[in-house]
Order: sequence, then structure tokens, then C-alpha cells
Amino acid sequence: MADHMSVPGDLDGPCSTLTTTQPESPKIPFHKKILLKVHQLRSNRRLCDVVLRAGDTEIPSHRSILAAVSSYFTAMFTHELMESRQEVIEIKDMPGHVLSSLIDFAYTGDIELNVDNVQEILSASSLLQIHEVQDLCCSFLMKQLDVSNCLGIKTFVEANGCPQKITSDIDRFACRHFQQVAMGTEFLSSSSENVSSLVSSLDLKVSNEEEVYTAVIEWIKQDPEERKTHLPSLLSHVRLPMLSVSYLMEKVDTEPLIRDQPECRDLLDEAKRHHLLPHQRDIRSPIPRFHPRKSTVGILYAVGGKESSESITRSVEIYSLLDDSWTEATGMIVRRQQLGVGVLDGKVYAVGGSDGSLRLSSVECFDPATNFWSFVAPMGTCRSGVGVGVLGGAMCAAGGYDGRSCLNTVERFDPDKNLWSNIAHMSTRRSFPGVAVYDGQLYVFGGNDGTSFLSIVERYDPHINRWLTIPSLNKPRAGIGVAVLGSQIFVAGGNDGTSRLDSVEFLDIRTNAWQTVAPMRSARDGVSLCALGNQLIAVGGINGPSYLRSAELYDPVSNSWEDLKSMQTCRAAAGVAVIKC
Repeated sequence: MADHMSVPGDLDGPCSTLTTTQPESPKIPFHKKILLKVHQLRSNRRLCDVVLRAGDTEIPSHRSILAAVSSYFTAMFTHELMESRQEVIEIKDMPGHVLSSLIDFAYTGDIELNVDNVQEILSASSLLQIHEVQDLCCSFLMKQLDVSNCLGIKTFVEANGCPQKITSDIDRFACRHFQQVAMGTEFLSSSSENVSSLVSSLDLKVSNEEEVYTAVIEWIKQDPEERKTHLPSLLSHVRLPMLSVSYLMEKVDTEPLIRDQPECRDLLDEAKRHHLLPHQRDIRSPIPRFHPRKSTVGILYAVGGKESSESITRSVEIYSLLDDSWTEATGMIVRRQQLGVGVLDGKVYAVGGSDGSLRLSSVECFDPATNFWSFVAPMGTCRSGVGVGVLGGAMCAAGGYDGRSCLNTVERFDPDKNLWSNIAHMSTRRSFPGVAVYDGQLYVFGGNDGTSFLSIVERYDPHINRWLTIPSLNKPRAGIGVAVLGSQIFVAGGNDGTSRLDSVEFLDIRTNAWQTVAPMRSARDGVSLCALGNQLIAVGGINGPSYLRSAELYDPVSNSWEDLKSMQTCRAAAGVAVIKC
């Protein structure tokens, strides 16, 4: 990276309309010719009407030029200030060579910046309100940004009134490189305000919350007597409830800095209760530490689906909540729509579905470690419109359509034995149901029995191998998305036989009752739904005339949906799954 550059200002513009018969040469814009001529006059001390003095340096200038480039001089020369009548104006606390560079810029639009002078020039241009130079200095500093200096640069640009976007860009850089930043001496010597701003960010890129906790404790230990008063505030920004129980007990609970302060012990007790009483977790809590950071929620896989009325895809895309971006992943071996998708041992399984001609019994498995799909044992029955849930280290495929009738049969896949076996039948035949797992039990919602759309909900208890009927959906629907947040199971979109739906309802397991929440921004039949952290992502579907590639996010804290970056491919009746980081 270059450590200096000559930076041109924005002085280009329309050329003079004069013509010439001389040999062609690069044309200098008329206004720049004028400025260069005025600069020559200034260099010869001709027609100057003011002298700026900084220390032993005197700089003859023209008031009109200074006022045109600097709000500071505009105010000085156009108001009844003493300086407006002085022939020599003293500029205090500014090196002469820095002032000279800035006045040269006023006449030429050029200034040389390097690592040795950029801080002086930025400070001086901020004082004199020469905004173009401020912007050039900020751009130069951004090019020098690295993990060893980003926090210092942030402090400096904030002190010199740089645009908020610059500060935001530096924050984003520091968050994306937090692991390296936190290991540097600049972090350890940084202010409590800088540390707080960093560790409170939802966009902090970390593998786990342990990294954040460790960084805070290491910062305190650099000067414990002086800094320990900041620990309760900083620890409140660490998402202690997201730490494992073993880490809380073995690391946090035994840390003397934590044990010595009641406020810190209260935060630790709060995190312990989060683990001990999972049924009392409130997904609508506005307190940030009860919600995981974007970088730790996992990666969403959108698998297969129907792109259009004629096209079924084998493609796969993955979504990062931190980046709000979709990227193409390795495609399946077989084209599939109306499939079920589940995750076992960090691997994605694509189950059954339809290739447009046949109902499928085949099952594929994607291993992120090898980046390959491979076949595993097929189901005993072909199933399109199948619902899939992972229960106790095994995967269950419920219902579906075999080409002749809707099914009430359920199969269980044991990945260790690579074997499917039958479990108890559901009481109701159904294709296109929604499936979820909560507290070791399998829930199946709605669907279509071949004649009507269903609101019936069943729950499977593996301990007694039996299905039980529980309160029905508020509205019959098939082609739905289902996902679990806290102790609530959400059901979104689908089709009720009359229209495609945008409505969303949830079953509160604690009360065994249904409630509605804000509808999605778009009706989505054949929608895929999953939880990322404490939020929901609705992916694809069909809204009537169009197959959708859009996605939207539900925030239970605000009870609202917002649009996310769209997929590259339209997908209806696809499958989604999340692999944890």
C-alpha cells in the first residue's frame, strides 16, 4: 500500500468554447486556467489583499479565493469581525507548512497526503472548514485502515468532524475483524467508549460469544484498578446467555473480577436462569444480550424447488444474515421440488419430493466438509409434499403424496445404520404439511388430504410411539412454512383452498393456544420457513401470478417483517435448513 499520494480536487468542468488552430494538446478547462493565473499572481504577491501568518510563515492570499474554499474564511470576511479589516491575520496553533499546503489547495485543487502529514492536514482542514480536504484526508485514512490502527483512526476522525459514514465504515471494518482487533495493543489501550461501541454491536463477527467475553476481561486486566468500574457496563453488552453452561460455570463463575462485583454476579445469574428455565425465555425481550449475534446464528440452505411453471431446480443457495447475501452452493444430484429438508450431524438431507415426472423416494446428503452430495438409503415409499423433522438424532418423514393418494405413514431414518423404518401412523392423511420438533416431540400441521385443506394438528411422542391430536390451526392451510422460536411454533403462508396466504399464527406450547402475529409482506404458498437466532426467515413460494425469489425476516420484538436480499433463483415448494456455526 502506498504511504503517500497526490490528491486532485474536483476542479474539472466544461471546457472553454474558444477554438484554436494550433497542434492539439491536452486542454485545460477555462476555470482552471483562471485559478492557475490567480495562483501565479499570488506567488508574485500581485493583487493580494490579505496575508495569513502561521508562526514564521507568511502567505499572501486573496480574500475572495479563501472565502470561496473555506466556510471559516467566509464567516471571517463577510461579517463585521476585526479580521475582516486586517491586512495580516494570525492563524494560531497551526504549523506554517500545513497552512501553506491548504492555501495552495485553494488555488490548485491539489494536495499531497502521506502518513506523516495526513493527521495535521485533517485537523487544520477541520478547523478552517475546508470540507474537500477533509474528505480527501478521510479517504486516504480509509486506505491505510488495518486491524492495528482502526480504533485510533476512528477516534481521530470523530474528533475532527468527519462524515458519519466514515465512522460507520470504520466500525464495520472493526466488527468484521474483531478477532484480530481484540488481540492488538490498540484495543487493549483503547477507551471504554470504544470497547463498549464494539462489543455491543449486533454485527460483530465472532465464532462464538466466548471471544467477546475474553476480549472484555483482557481489556479490564490491562489496568484492573482503573478499569474494573467499567466491567458491569461492558459485561451487559456481552451476551452471557449465549455462552454454554460449562463455560459459564468453569470460566465466568470462577473469574475474580466477576465475583467481586454484585452487578456482574447478577448478570451471571441471569445467564444461568436462561439455561435452567428454557420455557421462560422471552423471544420478544428488547434486551440485546438475550439474542445471538448475526455471525453466530448459522448458515441457511435453500434447497431445490420450482423456479417456474415448467422448471424444477437442483440448485442450492446459502444465506448469511451477517452479510444479508445469498451465494450459490453445490447443487443436488437430482432435481427436486416438494421435498423435505433436515440437518443431522451438521449435514443437510434432501428427502423425497418430485422431479416433475416422478414422485421420489431417494434421499441425498450434503456434507459441507467435502462440499459433495451423495445418496443415502431411500425411503420405503415415494413421497412428494413430505414433511421432515429431526427427532432425537434421527430424521422423520411424515405424510406426502405417492402419486395415488395422500399418506398418513411416517418413516424414521437412522443415520448410523443408514436405514429407514416405519413408526406409528398419523391419524390423518396429509400432503404438504408443516413439520416442527419441540422438546423431543414431532408436530405436524395442516396439509391437504386429497379432498380438503386441513387445520388438524398432531403431535408424536416417541416414548409411547403414538400420535395425539392438539388444538387445530385457526385457518386450514397446506404448503406452509413452520419453525420454532422459543416455546412457540410458527406457521406461515400456504393456501387455504381459496387463496394464497400471507397470514402467520403460532402455537404457544405453554398455553396450548394459537395466536396471530403480523402477516408477511407477501402472500406465499409453498413457502419455506426457518429460525435464524431469535428471528424467522421466510423464503420463496408463489404469490399467485409469480414464483418468488424474495425473502423476508420476522422480528418478534417489533412484531414486524422486513425484506431481505432476494435469492438468485425463484423457489416454490423448496426446502430450508440451518447449519449452526
